[in-house]
Amino acid sequence: MIFLFPAFAEAANINVPKSAVQGGVIRILITDPNDGEYQIQFSPVGWPQNDKIIVVRAVNLDGGRKIALIPVAPDEVAGLALITIFTPTSGNTYPVEIKKTNFPESLRLFHIPKPTPEILKKSQEEREFLDDIYARLTQKKYFSKNLLFASPLEKMDIVPNANFGQIRKKVLVNPKTYKTISRWKDYHKGADFLAFTGTPVFAVEDGRVVAARRLLGSGNTIIIDHGYGLLSLYFHLAKIDTQEGVEVVRGQKIGLVGMSGNAEGPHLHFEIRLYGVPVNPFGFFRPGGVK
Repeated sequence: MIFLFPAFAEAANINVPKSAVQGGVIRILITDPNDGEYQIQFSPVGWPQNDKIIVVRAVNLDGGRKIALIPVAPDEVAGLALITIFTPTSGNTYPVEIKKTNFPESLRLFHIPKPTPEILKKSQEEREFLDDIYARLTQKKYFSKNLLFASPLEKMDIVPNANFGQIRKKVLVNPKTYKTISRWKDYHKGADFLAFTGTPVFAVEDGRVVAARRLLGSGNTIIIDHGYGLLSLYFHLAKIDTQEGVEVVRGQKIGLVGMSGNAEGPHLHFEIRLYGVPVNPFGFFRPGGVK
């Protein structure tokens, strides 16, 4: 159902894409000469039974232009979703088709030993730390208006079979008997880039460092907050050259490639998260390559 409010439609030019893909980002562009406030609600396929609603605010760019970014999770249900755009006095609803992405499935089995109680406790503490970061909404825009990031490495070569969205089969095993406890599938939440140990890693955009510490799985980890729910994440570093709470600039060296944490060889695992949802990082680089 589409609700039309003539005064609302005349006051602003709103560009809502007709479709989006799993793992992508819905970019809503608004031009409003009155510089009004906009709140955008994403109602997923199957709403209201599927109640995973996302609510975001439009961010000012320049000259009355605004943008709202809505993440589409890799496992988002395909079909017809709804986007409702609210002002203080009115609202307008648009249908958006969520299209299925045929993510490749790894042939490899990823064996995970059952964690000890100590590791389980540490893992829970780290999960709470990360969930707190993902839930924050910094009311400062660090990112540029074109939303094109710099490269985290001088040379960007994807690790074979380690791109974003790859479906990985995981097995929890008893570390003493190697018997299977459970099986499940998960999406690779970032992209892995080949690099030698010690290769410099750079911030892809201006922002504030909200994590610069060693974690269990991701090893030496840096997370940069670029404002309004947009985060970049850098895993498995050999060295961290920044600290939590400081602001960094686009292209600044923040660490060195390594293989800390659960890494089988030197590489950079790079993620982009939007409101805590992992999205395809290549949507933030220039078409045809990362430069």
